Amino acid sequence: MKWSKSKLITGVACFVALFSIGYAGFQHYHHAKQLQRIDWSEVQLSHTVGTSLPDVRLVDLSGNAIKYNELRQGKVILVLLSSECDACLKEGQFLKSVVDKYPNIRFYSVLIFWSDQSIDHFKDKFPLKLFLDQDSRLRQAFEVKAVPVKLFLEDGVIRKTWIRARFNSRNENEFVKDLETISGKTGS
Repeated sequence: MKWSKSKLITGVACFVALFSIGYAGFQHYHHAKQLQRIDWSEVQLSHTVGTSLPDVRLVDLSGNAIKYNELRQGKVILVLLSSECDACLKEGQFLKSVVDKYPNIRFYSVLIFWSDQSIDHFKDKFPLKLFLDQDSRLRQAFEVKAVPVKLFLEDGVIRKTWIRARFNSRNENEFVKDLETISGKTGS
């Protein structure tokens, strides 16, 4: 059987499309399995409390960048996420319930792991505004291997980190107490 040039091109294009879909599915599955096997007691960030936030560029899903000083002035919590992380979605639901209670703390939800295919699905389910770690500078600077992770910055200096999700009652209460201390609230 002789293949015409157009049939050959169509066949190659179909193969490439199927391979790409399969590869994206494998990446999603592999990332999810890695998150399940993490020994959270050994997860650490390369930067420690007391160091300055490195030069990063965060953009929203429309491509608008956060101004440089916005992250380096006042009280900021960066929530580091993956678009293929169910724990991150649960963390978002918890954070939605607390963000408005602390108006003097700015929260930024940052995707440090994502694929174009998974962003649309994730953004429809995640309750807070999302930003992308442009050029992966934030992920690389902290050598983040697991999410969700939260960083508290005060005037651009890392003051506290939380590793793991907060969606069990003990961890939620601990985080809320930390937020009350950070915000200056007492007896809330």
